[in-house]
Amino acid sequence: MRTTDLTKYIENVYRTNPWYGFGLLESLGKLTEAQWHQTLGHRTVADIVGHLIAWRNFAIARLNDRTDFAIELHAVTDWPDCSGRSRETLLQQLEDSQASLLANLKGMTDQQLDDHFPADYAYNKEDMVLGVMQHDVYHTGQINLLAALMAR
Repeated sequence: MRTTDLTKYIENVYRTNPWYGFGLLESLGKLTEAQWHQTLGHRTVADIVGHLIAWRNFAIARLNDRTDFAIELHAVTDWPDCSGRSRETLLQQLEDSQASLLANLKGMTDQQLDDHFPADYAYNKEDMVLGVMQHDVYHTGQINLLAALMAR
């Protein structure tokens, strides 16, 4: 069953130790509150986590056949200001998005994964879930790079 495999993959990237290195939560767990808000370049770890949450919520909305959640690239909906949000708050919001994503997958059939929503959208629901996973992997790499730079 594809939904079972997707659930396993999403959990592996998020929570456990994927074959390429550290999972998202493990990478975030290494950082202090101050490091979450330390600016290196033009982003903080908090900003990246807020960005991950935004896109996860977009994917969850699409899995639920909702179009009321939109993201404008390079705008506040894409990169929310997380300067006033604590590490604990962001971790809870990230965990909530993970739980919602997994609950949606659990309730879907393999056939529903093939659905496009809206119907003319280029990506199907399976693409959305895989996109969340790929997006998490990409930004986990950024977080680990920022952590390495902060450790210097």
